[in-house]
Amino acid sequence: MSEPVSDNHNDLFEIEVHFEEITTTLENAKVAVEGLFVNADAGFALF
Repeated sequence: MSEPVSDNHNDLFEIEVHFEEITTTLENAKVAVEGLFVNADAGFALF
């Protein structure tokens, strides 16, 4: 759901920025993000 990123960056490049963009898009579409469950590979640990 995020913008494409140049192939010289890894999958977590600016993940905080992209995650914020995604949640903002969902909130603007009136999709609740509170309690959102994000399922990702262990290699994608955000925090």
